[in-house]
Amino acid sequence: MEECTPGAATLRWLLEPVGEDEFLASWWQQRACHIPRNDRTRFAKVFSMKNLEEVLPWQDSPSPGGPSPALVYAIDSRAPRPHRNAPDLYQTYRDGATVKIDHIHRRFQPLNRLCRDLETWFHCSVGANVYLTPPASQGFRTHSDHEDVFILQIDGDKQWEIWPPHAPLPLRNEDSPLLEDMPPAPQRILLRPGDFLYVPRGFPHRAYSEAGSSLHVTIGIHSLLWFDLVVAAARTAARRNTPLREALPPGFLRHGRLGPEDRERLRGLFSLLAAECDLAEAAGELGKAVIRNQTASLEDHFETLALVAGMTRETRLRKRPGTISLIEQGGSGVSLCFGRKTIRAPLKALPALRFIESADEFAVDDIPGLAPDSKLVLARRLVNEAWLTILR
Repeated sequence: MEECTPGAATLRWLLEPVGEDEFLASWWQQRACHIPRNDRTRFAKVFSMKNLEEVLPWQDSPSPGGPSPALVYAIDSRAPRPHRNAPDLYQTYRDGATVKIDHIHRRFQPLNRLCRDLETWFHCSVGANVYLTPPASQGFRTHSDHEDVFILQIDGDKQWEIWPPHAPLPLRNEDSPLLEDMPPAPQRILLRPGDFLYVPRGFPHRAYSEAGSSLHVTIGIHSLLWFDLVVAAARTAARRNTPLREALPPGFLRHGRLGPEDRERLRGLFSLLAAECDLAEAAGELGKAVIRNQTASLEDHFETLALVAGMTRETRLRKRPGTISLIEQGGSGVSLCFGRKTIRAPLKALPALRFIESADEFAVDDIPGLAPDSKLVLARRLVNEAWLTILR
C-alpha cells in the first residue's frame, strides 16, 4: 500500500495494528473482523458522548415548515418498526429505545473528514450514523445490511452476535434471507470503548447492551459492484450502438411474446457489448456518480475566500482534503468534475490540472504549462470553487 494513497492514513488508523493489505486479503467481504483495544479515548477525536446533543437536529416538535426531525429515530427491537418524530426523545430512551441519528457526517466535521478520507480510498459513498442504546436494550432485530460497516465503539459496552450469510454479497436493496428461528450465533463479540468491528454486507447480526448504556458510530461503506461496472459499460456502449437503444416489443410481458429468436438477439447484444465496452469510459461513468454523491466539505471556506484577493505567485495551495475529482479531455477543452460541479477550461490547461491533481502541496508559480498571469487566474478560480484551499 503506497504511503501517499489518499485516505490511507485514516484507514490505517482505524485498522491498526492490522494493515490494509492484510485486512483486504483476510477479512474484506469474507468475515467479521474485531480489533480490540485497551484505549477508551481511541475515537474521542471523531465523536464522544459530549457531542451527542450538539448534533441533534431538533429539540422540540417542529413547527409547520420548520426543520424536519426525520434524521432522528427511536429504534426498539420490541416494536415493529423505527419510530420517527418521538415527542419526548429522552422519555423514549428511558423506555428502552435506541436513539439513532442518521447521516451525522453531513453536519459534524470530524466524522465528515473521516468519511471523506475513506471515500478517497474506497472510491464509493461513505456515511455515518450514531446509535445510543440504553442499558439492557436492543435496537434493531436480527438483520443484515446492504453495505459493509465499520463499528467504532465510543462509550460503554455492546454485545454483538454475527452469523454467516445465507446468500453472500446481496445486491443493493436486497435483504439476505433470515431463518425464522436463528440458531445460536457462531460469533459473539463484546465491544468495549476504542474497539473496532467490521461486519461484511449480508452477514446477519444483532447487537444489544447489558448492564450499561452504549454509544457507537456506524460507518457505512457503500461499495460499487462489478454489476455496477457492467451496467455502466452497457450504458456507454448504448450511446454508440443503435441496436442497444431499440425498444422491446410492445406487450413483451405477455406469454409467448418473447421467443427463441429474441433469446438469440439478446445473446447478440451481449456479444456486441463485450466487443464495444470501454473499461476506462465505464469506470469514468461510475466515477462521476461517486463524485456527485460526495458529501460537501467546505470547512473554513469563508475564511479561505477572504484570502483570495491577496494571492500571489508565491501562495501555497493544496487540493481540499478528501475530495475525489475526475479530469476529462474532450474536443478542444478539458473538464474538471468534483462534488456537484463541472469546471471547463481550454485544452492548454490540462497539464496544469493534472499537476494539481497529483501534487501534495505547491506554490502558484509551480503550476506548469501556463503563463504567470494565467497560473494565478486558474489558482484563484479553483480556490473560489473549493477544489483548492490556501495553506496558511
